[in-house]
Amino acid sequence: MGERDTVFAIYKYLTSDGLDEEQVDPSYYLIRVFDNTGAVESAHLFDLFQDIYPEFESGGRGRYIGPFPNLTIVNKFAFRLCENLDANRICLLSVMDYNNIIDSTTNITDLTDKMLDAGNVIENIEKEERSKGLLSKLFNS
Repeated sequence: MGERDTVFAIYKYLTSDGLDEEQVDPSYYLIRVFDNTGAVESAHLFDLFQDIYPEFESGGRGRYIGPFPNLTIVNKFAFRLCENLDANRICLLSVMDYNNIIDSTTNITDLTDKMLDAGNVIENIEKEERSKGLLSKLFNS
């Protein structure tokens, strides 16, 4: 897997009215995860979700990743995903914010900038520290 700069994750709050399945508690779900190369594989997302939250029987509802009972848990999963993908950062956006940005954007650079400004950006500090450690070893040798 190549190095990723920024991963974007779009989340949505769903109730059982929004799902075509059995009655479920209202929860947050990741509905899209992508970077500059395209979508992150669903199987990878489901596997990671099951590894972190084995108490849930299902790694999501249909094509969505979750359930997450609150945004704090969404953020924790996003950070773990960022580490797992070896990305520099992950940007979380609600589906409403994402749709508003899409509607008001005319080019990809503007889109990326607006998503980073509006989203909750979580930096992968460990990756940054590993890079600094490697660079300091090279320059101090």
